[in-house]
Amino acid sequence: MKAQNSGDFIITWKNDTITCSFPANPKDADIRPARRYLNGHISIPTVFGNDSVRIIPAGDIKAYSRNEHGKSLLCDGYFESKKLAALNGVRKNPDGRTNEEWYFLRRLVDGKYASLHIIYLGTGDNISSTLFLTIHNSKTTDMIKVWGWKKTLALLSDSDTAEELSKLKRNGSNKYLNLVKEYNRLKEEAAILQSGSNN
Repeated sequence: MKAQNSGDFIITWKNDTITCSFPANPKDADIRPARRYLNGHISIPTVFGNDSVRIIPAGDIKAYSRNEHGKSLLCDGYFESKKLAALNGVRKNPDGRTNEEWYFLRRLVDGKYASLHIIYLGTGDNISSTLFLTIHNSKTTDMIKVWGWKKTLALLSDSDTAEELSKLKRNGSNKYLNLVKEYNRLKEEAAILQSGSNN
């Protein structure tokens, strides 16, 4: 069985780290249909030391990391289990509550004040991506779906950050990533200044 061995691991909900590897191609591990496991946002085929293959759905583990695993854009990175309203056509229960499902979201920014995650769903030419923002110092730490630059800027603009963030250019594919990184930097800078004035 051909599997990548590059320091990949899973993290259990008890924070145990277990070394494993991920098939370079699910077909090589006799996993079918392979297309269901190519992006790793719903479930992930995992090979353990005894050569056993296990399909791990999102929610069964806290996180996993794939390092230089494959050629796919969706393949590498640190993915965390998150419970979200069902994506791809939100379904509702008869009592009006939104169904929630577990997904593996790839972490783009892990900040003290804000984090940014991404999920890709679909296959082939029908892949769509969605960004989720979490602001850690707010009253709620819910993941907020990123709808656009102005809304995201408004969410992150407070007394410490509004003026500087408004100067940030929104060009390029990393515009939201850069925005969240800059927000964390400005908040940290403000916290250091506040700490210095209290001493």
